[in-house]
Parts: sequence; C-alpha cells; structure tokens
Amino acid sequence: MAEESRDEHKLELWRERDERVQRALSYEPVGKVPLAFTGSAFAAISQGVPFSRFCTDADTAIEVTLDCMDELGDVDATSMMASGLLPCHLTNLWLSPVHLPGHELPGHSLWQERDSADMSLDDYEIILSDGWEAFLAYFMPKVHNLELLERHDKWMAENLADTPRRYHERSYATLASVATTIPFEALCGARSMAEFFLDLYSMPDKVKAALDNAHPWCVERAIELTVICGANCCSIVAGRGASAMVAPKIWDEFVFPYIVDMVNHSS
Repeated sequence: MAEESRDEHKLELWRERDERVQRALSYEPVGKVPLAFTGSAFAAISQGVPFSRFCTDADTAIEVTLDCMDELGDVDATSMMASGLLPCHLTNLWLSPVHLPGHELPGHSLWQERDSADMSLDDYEIILSDGWEAFLAYFMPKVHNLELLERHDKWMAENLADTPRRYHERSYATLASVATTIPFEALCGARSMAEFFLDLYSMPDKVKAALDNAHPWCVERAIELTVICGANCCSIVAGRGASAMVAPKIWDEFVFPYIVDMVNHSS
C-alpha cells in the first residue's frame, strides 16, 4: 500500500507540473515559473555514467536523465525526452557522422560531430530529380554507424510511444517529444558548413529548390513522431541557421520561412 501511495503521489505531482507547463505555454498566469531540464551530457556526468555507455544504451540514457532530474529537485519537466541512441538522432538531424566516446574517441570524451563534405555537388541532382527520401536512402549509409542505427530504429519502433510514461511515472511533464529541424540544417551538415555556405552564394536557386523539396518530409516526420509519443510539442533545432550565423538576406530566404511554415503546419 505504501508503494501504491508513492506512485499515486508521483502521478499527482506529474499532473500538477504538466498543468503548470501547459498554462505557461498558453501565456496564462502560473504560481511558479516552470523549469524544464535540458542537459544530456550533464546527466551522464552527474550520475558517473561514461559517455560511451550513455550514447549506446537507450534505456540507460533515460534512467540516468531521470536520476539526474531527481537529484536537481524542483524540476517540472524535461525539455526533450531522452530516447533512442543520441548519436543516431544527431546524424538524422545533421546528416553528418558523429564520433563516439569509446569508439573513435576516448571513453570519457564528449561525442563530436565530424564536419565533412560527404555530400557532393552532384548529389543536389538526386534530390531534385528523385526526391528527398531517395536522397536519404542513398546518403544515410555514408554517415551513419549502421550497427548503431539498426539498434536505434528497433528501439524507437518498440519503445518511443511508451517513453513519456516513464517520465510521468517519475512525476515529470514532457515538454517536447523529439527534435526536428529545417532542411537548411540537414544540408549544412551533409555538405559541411563551409561548402554549404558557398553553395548559398554560388547557386542559390538550386539550393532553394533542394530545400523546398526536402521541407514537406521534414514537417511530416516531425508530426509523425510527435503523434507517436502523444506529446504536445517537438523541438525545432536550427543552430547553424541562427540569425547571428548567417547574413540577414540568407536568413530571410533560406531559414526563417521554413521555421515559420514548420510551426504553422505543426500547430
């Protein structure tokens, strides 16, 4: 009975926190500003778990994150759920390889994206003639660790829908389900930042056509994963496309319209 009482208390606390988060998102008054945790690397460090294990064991990553949130105290939500294998998520977003601790890097090193031009200029033609999905099918084996990707996809298919429950049972609201991004980020990673920024100036029409081709898939995928989770939000990651990173003319044409369209389609 004591255990049942503790479980019910956690669920009540989750409901209270979730209501607080939802009210804040709706610009309604709240008695306390909600705090959402973001800190995958910090979670592993705080719990003494090697990055090599944190990156390659999905269930460990979730439990480590929850234990870290418990220790911090007074946390209302996770800003984005830990799920699947982190390096696979990053490569899916950026279309660039991620070097792993315990593999390419020492076991306690932080994972690192490798900025390399794995996508050639000719690959734009694949996007324009065959479509974005065909390009991904051709390109992903170049940048993914295929053994990890197989494990990641299997875990996501079997466990993603149940992941929010694991947070709720520990009394935490889930602010966002998964991360998504605009095509600017993906092509920037695939081409490398230096090469892609040159493409923006040397052949803007072709780049724009490729972005327009990729964008509907990015939107649909974000909505699909969010629906699977049952969460209300997803996180749109646009670091390389930050307004301080690119010229205003580039940002106004190649970045901001895609963010706005993604938000409008998802809302």
